[in-house]
Amino acid sequence: MKRTIWKYDLEGKEEQTIQIPKGASVLTVDTQDGLPKLWLAVCPEEKKQLVRVAIIGTGKPLWCDGWIYAGSFKMRQDILVFHVFVEPVEL
Repeated sequence: MKRTIWKYDLEGKEEQTIQIPKGASVLTVDTQDGLPKLWLAVCPEEKKQLVRVAIIGTGKPLWCDGWIYAGSFKMRQDILVFHVFVEPVEL
């Protein structure tokens, strides 16, 4: 199956759930138009699954240890730095 890059909007909260195709792999996280986004490489035809995404601010407790690090992004003129982790997905 051919893989495609999909972009997901992230909400401004510590934990959220997104629906992604099974076997997706994390590419990166960044902001676009001032809002956080997550990019994944996916096989669109695969069955969908729910995965949790954590957004942890610098200096905050890391409660999602063992999850996949997706990247970091900055907000409010680079004053705030957040780090994004994705729950390991089923292959």
